[in-house]
Amino acid sequence: MLSIYGMKKKLKVLLTGPIYEGALARLRRKADIQFAPPRATESDLIDLMKQQKIDILIVRRGNISHDVIAAASCLKAIIKHGVGVNNIDIEEARERNIPMFYTPRANSEAVAEHALALMLILAKQIHRFDQKMKATKKWLKGEYQPIEIQGKYLGLIGLGRIGRRLVELVQPFRMKVLTFDPLLSVTDFPPTVQRVELIDKLIATADIISIHCPLTKQTKHMIGPRELSMMKNTALIINTARGGIIDQEALIQALQNQTIRGAGLDTFEQEPLPSNSPLFQLENVVITPHIGGTARESFIRMGEESVQIALKIIEGRINEINPEFRVL
Repeated sequence: MLSIYGMKKKLKVLLTGPIYEGALARLRRKADIQFAPPRATESDLIDLMKQQKIDILIVRRGNISHDVIAAASCLKAIIKHGVGVNNIDIEEARERNIPMFYTPRANSEAVAEHALALMLILAKQIHRFDQKMKATKKWLKGEYQPIEIQGKYLGLIGLGRIGRRLVELVQPFRMKVLTFDPLLSVTDFPPTVQRVELIDKLIATADIISIHCPLTKQTKHMIGPRELSMMKNTALIINTARGGIIDQEALIQALQNQTIRGAGLDTFEQEPLPSNSPLFQLENVVITPHIGGTARESFIRMGEESVQIALKIIEGRINEINPEFRVL
């Protein structure tokens, strides 16, 4: 595309959130960068798409709906800065033949470490001791009873990059790992894990359940009242994937009634978590604001990989993009 001066116009790239500045600087040299406002609404994104005639969309946050994509008459590609693509209307992108990419390798270490941290905090009751000692200024040595995770049954729902890395991280604890992932063939399971064909068996057996699958129509509320009632009353559940995989209201009831020991949550059905959520009041839950994948190192990798993809598109080398990064 040429300007009136005969020079090639820069493609317009819209970012729906900040990315690593080092990578952004490289992209600025080749593209016209636009930023969506913080907490951009669907209407904001539609207006930007129409008015700015965006060529490439890099998604940090926000709902990239049917109408947002439909408003983008010039859109050549969508790039997810991260892994989860449930906030993007994939079917609309497919219908319009808009290629879509993501950065699947960038944050697996950070999320796996975060899942392990939530397990240990809950098992050792660190959150309770910390809050109570700070509030009372007392030496509450016998107030709560920690447990060990050594030798316990760990149930993984999903065995992608994050789940596999978590298997490696828990090896020193000699945990017995059960895994449910119907999308994998028998030969895809590492020898250190036991494949479980029925999720009910995993739920009933595991001392700690950790969720590592995407949010889809099939996985929405995969863990509901029935499944929570099947868990051991000493069991913990960890969710660093997507909030909608667990029926949050059912989980709150289980935590309030102490039919399970506790939960570690980095994702929620509604984000940000509403200020009136009972989760803020429960002692047997540890909550973090969806930051499992945003360690400094993973944030840099996500930015670098997103920009590498964008630059190849800008340079007309889309076919050279690693197929591993392609969603559509």
